Amino acid sequence: MKTITLILTLLFLSAGTLQAQDDVIPERQREKVKQLRIWKLTDKLNLTEEQSLKFFPAYNKNMDDQEAFRHERKKIIHDLKENGDALTEAKVSEKVDQMLEIEQKMLTRRKEFLKSLEGILTPKQRAILVAFDAEFLKDLAKNIEKRRENKK
Repeated sequence: MKTITLILTLLFLSAGTLQAQDDVIPERQREKVKQLRIWKLTDKLNLTEEQSLKFFPAYNKNMDDQEAFRHERKKIIHDLKENGDALTEAKVSEKVDQMLEIEQKMLTRRKEFLKSLEGILTPKQRAILVAFDAEFLKDLAKNIEKRRENKK
C-alpha cells in the first residue's frame, strides 16, 4: 500500500512539470522516458514517503530549469549553424559568450539544487543522485541500441 501511494504521489508531482525535450522525440516517448527516470530514481534513492514529497517538487523544478537552459542553448547553436557564415566575428563571439553564460547558469542552478537537498536527502542519497543522470542516459542509450538491433 505504501509503495502504491508513493508511486501515485510521484506521478502526480511529476505530471505538472513535464516539459518537451526535443522536437525529434514523440511526446508519448518523452513521457515514458520521464516516467522511467522518476521510477528508477525513486528506486535508486530508496526515498521515504516524506522525502519524496519534498524531493520531487524540487527535482522537477530543477529539471524544468535545466530544460529551459538547454532550449536557449539549442536556439543559439541553431542560429550559429544556420547563419554562421553571415554573422560578423563580433556577433559569433557574442553568441559563444552567450552559450558560455548559459552553461554557467546551468551549473549554478545545479549547485543550488543539490545544496537545497541537504535537509531532504542523506549525503549518500545526494551522491547517488549526482551519478544518476549519466548512468540513466547511458542505460537508456544501450536500451535504444538493443531495440534497434532487434528490429533488424
